Amino acid sequence: MVACPSTIFLFSCSWFLLTLALRTPHERRELQSLHGVYRQELQNFHDLQYAGKFTIGGQMMQAVLDTGSFEVLVFGERCVGCGNKLYDSTKSSSYKGTNLTSFHQFGSGDCDTHMAYENVSFDGIVNISDQYFWQVDDAVMSVATSGNWQAIIGLGLPGHVRKEAHLKSEELQNQLADQPDMFRKFSVNKLKKQLQLEKAINESEVILESTPMTSFSFCLREAEGSPGVMIWHDHPAFHNVPWTQLKVTDDGYWSVQMENLELYDHSLSFGCSRDKPCAAVVDSGTSLMAVPNYMYNQFKEILSRTGAAGEDCDDLAGLPDLCFSLDGHRYCLPPDSYVGIVAEEQEQMLWGLWERRGPHPCQLLVTAFDSTNSAGHDIVILGMPFLRQFYTSFVAGTTKDDRALYTAIPDDDCYPSQPHYILEGEAKGPRTRIGPGSVPREHRPPRRVDMSRALLPDPRRSGPGGPASPGQEEEKKY
Repeated sequence: MVACPSTIFLFSCSWFLLTLALRTPHERRELQSLHGVYRQELQNFHDLQYAGKFTIGGQMMQAVLDTGSFEVLVFGERCVGCGNKLYDSTKSSSYKGTNLTSFHQFGSGDCDTHMAYENVSFDGIVNISDQYFWQVDDAVMSVATSGNWQAIIGLGLPGHVRKEAHLKSEELQNQLADQPDMFRKFSVNKLKKQLQLEKAINESEVILESTPMTSFSFCLREAEGSPGVMIWHDHPAFHNVPWTQLKVTDDGYWSVQMENLELYDHSLSFGCSRDKPCAAVVDSGTSLMAVPNYMYNQFKEILSRTGAAGEDCDDLAGLPDLCFSLDGHRYCLPPDSYVGIVAEEQEQMLWGLWERRGPHPCQLLVTAFDSTNSAGHDIVILGMPFLRQFYTSFVAGTTKDDRALYTAIPDDDCYPSQPHYILEGEAKGPRTRIGPGSVPREHRPPRRVDMSRALLPDPRRSGPGGPASPGQEEEKKY
């Protein structure tokens, strides 16, 4: 049963849900707007990047809204390798800088940053004063040079950044006890900087804490080049739809338990067994699906099936769906979620995450990524392909027990409309998107991908925490 949002009192919530049930869909949407629900369109860049407008210090910019990271990064005017249309702190009267520095790593590149505070607004609907952020001073991030977006806004769960900063401080304190005298002064200064950074982070709030928002949703339209939508303050209770609820199992990431990752025809099983489940992260900031290396090697076997799909991926109906269970519920993704067209001139190693297999353009759209969560479970990243099929609500709630994901099938306008599972009497198996705007599987065109523009996870992270740069707190994606 869907609970009422914590920001609505019991009586008003009950009345609100009753009015939703009695009114037409159009009237329900009007009521949702009265309760602060704000639908923000996301501009689509090559089906690999989605960015929404926001204002920082009175300057309009585009940002990747990323459920797979936690903090706000903004490319500053002094940044080398950050593209154009950059944030200029000298033009803002509300900017507050600090001397605290950090180093952020993503699969798409690295950033040198310093901490600052600024006023942030999303279309004047969501307004935040003195939001802490990291101003990027230098970057090696090719995906940022296009100028399509100038910021990354992390929408990961609260508490993770403070935990990581504290663990780093403890690590440095333990190292100090074993340091020779000749290095002790350097180590003391390093620890002092880290403790200052930890204190600043403990006194600051991530986006999900800076606003009264305890829930939001994502929907990416399926058609190639179509815009996506992020829905601020959205909640499953606002929609008269049979939702599938998934328990969030991680303290920081929007992660759920995954089992039985396999092709629908059962010809190939990749792992994530009941005895050894995986942790599936629903990540709006990763372009493709990412799996551990041993699974990636198994995925390569799919390319032997491209005789059925055609060397140009012109017959995807010859390939099976990719299926898995999330928290005991079965989901399937169509073949264009894991196979597509990559032109020869776009071949590159991408930190070893992806490599061309064979001379033909029909290629595997899955990346390799080895990491485990705090419980030791392999991480599988369900990136944008999952959000193209399923309207997904992210509910942080007010306690850890409230945290959950809710999924449904969206209609053509990106509103939840149907349950994700097949109803009794219909065709077998879990359903993917349906409706007049959906493309029948036998006529589904292949997705064309420019791998140089893909947003990918960081393969250098070996596990929770990861190695840190000297004297700097570090955020890594996974």
